[in-house]
Amino acid sequence: MIIFSNTYNVLYQFSDAEILDLSDNGFTGVLWDNIGDLLVLSELRLTTNSIEGPLPASIGSMGNLEIIRLGNNDLTGEFPTGIYDLDNLRVLEVDNNAMDGPLSATIGNLVSLEILRLNGNVRARAGPGSVTSAGFSGALPAEIGKCVELTILEIYTNDFEGELPTSIGNLINLEIFDIEFNNFSGQIPDEIANMASLREFYLSNNSFEGAIPAEVCLVDSLTNVFADCDLDCSCCDTNPSCGA
Repeated sequence: MIIFSNTYNVLYQFSDAEILDLSDNGFTGVLWDNIGDLLVLSELRLTTNSIEGPLPASIGSMGNLEIIRLGNNDLTGEFPTGIYDLDNLRVLEVDNNAMDGPLSATIGNLVSLEILRLNGNVRARAGPGSVTSAGFSGALPAEIGKCVELTILEIYTNDFEGELPTSIGNLINLEIFDIEFNNFSGQIPDEIANMASLREFYLSNNSFEGAIPAEVCLVDSLTNVFADCDLDCSCCDTNPSCGA
């Protein structure tokens, strides 16, 4: 077991590093408050540890960051506002943590973003001292439509709600769109048919109504669509929970 330290000496070891990969090392504790001093860093990979607590605000100072992979930890709290100013960021993964709160409209600043994984941040108490979280919540900001380089958008198993913004149709490079196990409602926007690269679309276990627009089913690249039983859908895969 290795505990993160906030000492200057620890950060000094990495001061010239462009890639910091400490994944799957049994780290515990919180991220260094002054991690933002690693100004050269372009890739931060700390997946599959036991890192806890919120992301430090100083991460917003790391203007060279292109990849943040922090999945499979015990991180909590909301994104620090500065993270939305990292306009070189291509990959943001905080899947399978215990983070919460809404996404800011300033997510539209992340114009280089290609992969966004926020899935699995709902965390129920499983034992003494375990971390709980309701997951990311609120509406999916319309400004997500500015992130036109996105190819993977996975936000399943959270507490998002409301209608999908029509601006989602601007994501013409999106290949995987997974929003299952949230509280989305309303109609499926016709604009999703603009996603000419879409291969996989998962939207079950929400509160959508009506039908998946027929134009969506005509997207040539689409191979998998999984929806709730009460949605009219001509191209959906068979849901085993639905009756014959």
